[in-house]
Amino acid sequence: MAEKELWITGMHGGKGPKKGRFTSWCKAHGFSGPTRACIEVASKSKDKSVRGMAIFAERAKKGELGD
Repeated sequence: MAEKELWITGMHGGKGPKKGRFTSWCKAHGFSGPTRACIEVASKSKDKSVRGMAIFAERAKKGELGD
């Protein structure tokens, strides 16, 4: 597998796959998914990991995370 694929699947030695965590968080808090409104609420969360996911989602929506 390529290095990028290993990172996506969580086989890079990290904490495991993280794909879908923010979408799940948003849905659990009444949003349809990672919408701008969800990102805004999550960015004000007391939980550091939630704020991190919100920042990542915001940058991804802006197109700052290109290949």
